[in-house]
Amino acid sequence: MKYRTISYWTCTVVVAFMFVSGGICYVIGLPPVVEGVLHLGYPRYFVTLLGMWKVLGGIAILLPGFPRLKEWAYAGMIFDLTAAAVSSAATGNAWWHILAPLSVAALVVASWALRPSDRHTYVTRQGSQDARRRAQGYEVIDHSRIEGRQATREPGIHRADTRADIPAEAAAPRSTRHFGRDT
Repeated sequence: MKYRTISYWTCTVVVAFMFVSGGICYVIGLPPVVEGVLHLGYPRYFVTLLGMWKVLGGIAILLPGFPRLKEWAYAGMIFDLTAAAVSSAATGNAWWHILAPLSVAALVVASWALRPSDRHTYVTRQGSQDARRRAQGYEVIDHSRIEGRQATREPGIHRADTRADIPAEAAAPRSTRHFGRDT
């Protein structure tokens, strides 16, 4: 295994364990946990709700597939942990009550940043342009597969003809406009 993969799974398993186990403690209402959250000024029902979210978030980052769900789980974890740090600071808790959630947040960010490419949700810029063209009814050519060439912008390597993915009426030459006048 590669170093990046090992680092990703280590961070992810640690974060998932912390969130699932902590969430279970919130849901079952362990007295020290409930007292800690009530001390921060939150109502009792929020402890159970937060516990359910923690368990679901911990499970979500471990599940295969569902990249969008993972993004939301990571975002929710960051919201939870930064809110815990701010709430602890606002109520005058000890410094380690502020540092602990921020340290876990660093692990969450590391897990998110190290995740494999198959767990990403982004669409590349070219991919979004191609999707838009397909939605408009155009035929889109995958330029990286034409004659074995790669689609790059390096000098000396040119993309294949792009006129084929433009409808005939749009490809026809247009008159040039200069300050609002046709020439």
